[in-house]
Amino acid sequence: MKVFKIILSALFTIGGIGFMVEGSVLSGILTVVLGVLLFPKVGEILKESISIWKKKAIRYITYIVLFTIAAIANDKPHSSNSFSSKDTNESIEQINQSPFESYIEQTNKNIENLSESDRKLRESTITDLKSTYTYHDLVENKVTSVEYLPVLTAINNGLRQSIIKNGEISFFIDSSLMNGIKNSKNGDDKVKFIIISISLGNPKYGGYPEDLLEMFNRYKEKYKSYRKTGVIISSNGGGQEHIEFPYNITSILYHISPSNEAFKLVYEANQEGVSNWFGEPDGEYIYKELATKQGYLEYAKQYYPDNPYIIKVDKEISATALYSAYEQNEISADEMYKNKKLGITGTISNIGKDIFDSPYISLEVDFLQNVNCYFDKDNNKFISQLRKGQQITIIGTCKGMSLTDVIIKNCELWDY
Repeated sequence: MKVFKIILSALFTIGGIGFMVEGSVLSGILTVVLGVLLFPKVGEILKESISIWKKKAIRYITYIVLFTIAAIANDKPHSSNSFSSKDTNESIEQINQSPFESYIEQTNKNIENLSESDRKLRESTITDLKSTYTYHDLVENKVTSVEYLPVLTAINNGLRQSIIKNGEISFFIDSSLMNGIKNSKNGDDKVKFIIISISLGNPKYGGYPEDLLEMFNRYKEKYKSYRKTGVIISSNGGGQEHIEFPYNITSILYHISPSNEAFKLVYEANQEGVSNWFGEPDGEYIYKELATKQGYLEYAKQYYPDNPYIIKVDKEISATALYSAYEQNEISADEMYKNKKLGITGTISNIGKDIFDSPYISLEVDFLQNVNCYFDKDNNKFISQLRKGQQITIIGTCKGMSLTDVIIKNCELWDY
């Protein structure tokens, strides 16, 4: 019996210390006290010092009371564990759930709302998916390898480039990427897996099944949301792996678990050249916020106002519209734009230096009509990468009209 009490005493004492480390101070203290009281030597001392402690009922009642109060104290939420929904778009309840809980719930609703024919189409599509060797490798055997990074990237790009036209859904994938996959081991099987997976991500099919969600998350855990070409260290400590093609699943991850942080990564993957923004298609993108820069920024302004890639200016305007305002009425234009911080988009007509050797960029309006944007010399490195005819967005302070040009000072490159 003594050995049992010693073990029990040690467990309660260690558990109490653990509670205190986690922030449950009261619960921890009470649990440690309980552990000390259970220690045989302490019990003997108390029996000699306090006569009432000799009664077994008193001892057991004390143990029960201490245990109960400790349990209640530990069950209360701690302020240090609270989360702001504004900052994280997640509640404590969501954190305790699967990161894809909301997506799974929405997918189940989508499936319920499918017509009988579309539901059968989904079922047969999933059956076709499971028949592929790639599914067997990626999902059933949980293979996590650089071999399949192009496959996931193709699914990501297909989701981004899904369009709807005349009520029909279709999608596009970069031909060089697909040709590379097709020429790899089991290439035709991989292509089949890609096409089916993209289809399942579209509304007509309801959404990705849970086994694909787990697979996407597994690749994110090992290879992050995107990677440039190069060497990385394997997360399992098994040496190095070489990525021969830029890898990107940022759009998939945002699609299945949206948050401000995930949305920022979509922009960063494009900004760093891992992927590119797309032009306007013959139809309409289903997920325009993932496909085009304009769609992304419009969506960010509405749903993620703290997104760092939204231009923080007084006004956004094209170079042509700004020049036109000054040409029509300089006084009125000054009222609207002078000394205001503007985000100006236009086409580069000239790149040069002023008499003080500081760089400037002219945005074309018409013959001998320009919006001239002046920078400090710290921008030389970035400006040296630009070329005439390139579309660009510049942030700067409008200084009004000078002869035939509109002048913008204190400029910085926003996007190029």
